[in-house]
Amino acid sequence: MKNMPKSIQKAFLLASAMSALTTQGIFASQIANGIALADNERERERESSSRTIWASGF
Repeated sequence: MKNMPKSIQKAFLLASAMSALTTQGIFASQIANGIALADNERERERESSSRTIWASGF
């Protein structure tokens, strides 16, 4: 890499940085999606249990 022109070195560095940021963005998106799914599941459970309480006569 030392014998490459500076412009090519910069292009490789930029591509590497963009790849790392894309990977981090995908990872963050997957985490956010997992949190949203867990929140939705908790909400469904809460709604289901409140319906059960009302159906049992309380």
